[in-house]
Amino acid sequence: VMLVTFVAVNLYAQLARRFSGRTLAVWAYASFVLTVLGFWAAIRAGFQASHVDEFVWTFYIWVSLFSAFAVALFWSVAHDIFTPEEGSKYYGLIGAAGILCGFLGGLVTSMFVEKIGLGNLFLVAAALLVPCVAIASFLGARAPAVGTAKLKPASEISALALFRESRYLTAIFAFVFLYQAVSIMVDQ
Repeated sequence: VMLVTFVAVNLYAQLARRFSGRTLAVWAYASFVLTVLGFWAAIRAGFQASHVDEFVWTFYIWVSLFSAFAVALFWSVAHDIFTPEEGSKYYGLIGAAGILCGFLGGLVTSMFVEKIGLGNLFLVAAALLVPCVAIASFLGARAPAVGTAKLKPASEISALALFRESRYLTAIFAFVFLYQAVSIMVDQ
């Protein structure tokens, strides 16, 4: 998971230097829809039954990437849309709604899995992601770029320099690292 995430983040960073965050959000959410449909097609074709280990590990890694990127993309677009004043007003409410919906999503999923089947939940997930593509596209076309900042070329900035300069960023990294480590151990 760590290796694939490292590659994905570096690829995203390269793309972020060439395209706007909103364009990347549309592409990323569209790719999420396509990969979810790919998992559904694999289940329909019986791939998960004949190649259980490959399917499970591919899905596990994909979910790890999805959970990290979907949240990061959302907050990136939110940062571009809201002014700092609006952000201080709305970010707490948005975060609380996200936590509540995560809880409710788990309950709804457990109810649906028995009624429509595990494979068809992928279709439900794709259907829920399609509005994300539309919303990101809408925002990219119409909303003013409030917080958009030009990224410095790779030669002028390094991740290590950012961590050395910011104790806050280092604390976030440590928190996310520990969270991921505990999550992986609990999943085993």
